[in-house]
Amino acid sequence: MNDEDRVEQAIPSQDVAQQAFPSDHRDYALFSAIQAQLPRGTSDEKTAEVLHAVKESGIERADELRKVTIQDDVAFVFGKTPGFHSEVALNTPSPSINENLQKTEAMDQQRAQEMVQFQREREEIDKNPTGPVMTLAAHSQQQAMSGGDGGGGDGGGG
Repeated sequence: MNDEDRVEQAIPSQDVAQQAFPSDHRDYALFSAIQAQLPRGTSDEKTAEVLHAVKESGIERADELRKVTIQDDVAFVFGKTPGFHSEVALNTPSPSINENLQKTEAMDQQRAQEMVQFQREREEIDKNPTGPVMTLAAHSQQQAMSGGDGGGGDGGGG
């Protein structure tokens, strides 16, 4: 019976280990910064849910996190950039850590693809500028080089 008790005790600890946020994950620093400001005893699942909401609001790194405020069982997370904030109810069931990590990974991949597309578009714009390009300065420079009178100003002599 003693051996069976030890086996039964070992099973929950394995479950807990599987539900722990992976310390080698690239968002672990942000996860830890959030967790440090949540109430003691907040589950890793709930912290991972907050992490996803925080990243969704634009906060990507721990040094962008300003503060976490708890009011009426809701975590309000504020970034250093105005407007970068999120809120998560602490008293509702959370998706598993894996579900949160999958959602966060999908969001990160989408943002990376959007950034690549933005950079491509930016390179195209830089190669083929279509907007006004200092036409007044170019016109004045062209006149000075050709020696023509501007046809406009009073010449300053008087």
